[in-house]
Amino acid sequence: MSFYDHARAIFERQYNCTFKLFNLQTVPKESDSLFDDPYDESEWVEILSDQPCRISMRTQSGPAEVKEPYAEADLVPYLYCSPLVDIAAGSRVEVTDVHGHVTLYELSGLPLNHYVTHQEIQLRKVVKS
Repeated sequence: MSFYDHARAIFERQYNCTFKLFNLQTVPKESDSLFDDPYDESEWVEILSDQPCRISMRTQSGPAEVKEPYAEADLVPYLYCSPLVDIAAGSRVEVTDVHGHVTLYELSGLPLNHYVTHQEIQLRKVVKS
C-alpha cells in the first residue's frame, strides 16, 4: 500500500453517509402517432450507488446577518468523497445520512478542490416549490 492509499484510507474513515449519483440522459420516445411530440425526453438515470461520503456545511457570507425578526446565515453544503469517483457538473446527488434521512442535492459545478485523499464539491439543495 502506497503512502497516498494509506492517507486516503485514513481520510475515508470520517465518511458517515452514502450517496447515489444521477445524470440527466435523453431517452427516445416510442410512439407511432404523428401527433405526438417528436422530441426525446430527459430523465435522471442512476450512475452510482452506495458510495461513502461526508456532508459538511460552511457559511458563505461570514457571520450571521441580523434581519427582522431573526438572524440569518447562508449555509452551503459540501460533499467530500473519494477522488476516484468521477462526478460531472450538473449531476444530482442523493445523500443518505447515518439516521437514514435522504436529501437530494444538485451540483453547482465541478469539484472545487481535488486532493489525493478526497475531493470537495459544492452542492445546492433541491427544493420543490
